[in-house]
Amino acid sequence: MKILYIEDNETQGSILKRMLEMMGGHEVNWVKDGQSALEITRASDWTTDVIITDRRLPNMTGSEFIEACKCNPNLADVPIIMLSADLAGIAEEEALSAGATAYFAKPVDFDKLDANLKKLVGHD
Repeated sequence: MKILYIEDNETQGSILKRMLEMMGGHEVNWVKDGQSALEITRASDWTTDVIITDRRLPNMTGSEFIEACKCNPNLADVPIIMLSADLAGIAEEEALSAGATAYFAKPVDFDKLDANLKKLVGHD
């Protein structure tokens, strides 16, 4: 499956990207901020099955990114998963209120994330 992954932390980004590609067999496009992600989504030939975003990003928060996606007819139905190392209750409530499909606390349990990805796009 094709995944747009937004994470500004180099270490966390490279680890999860590698796991998604090697263990999950996914095609991952990793960018480091919400603005770059929105620019990618504007390309006429761009598609993705799911978006994974961090909560704390430069230029805009993960919630602001999700809200921008939900206002775009081309992205409104794309499942979005938010990841965060912040307090789970507050961060999860914020993510779901913004329109996230799912929320995972960091450190992420890869098996649970991968199972959720497959369920979201009907590959379970």
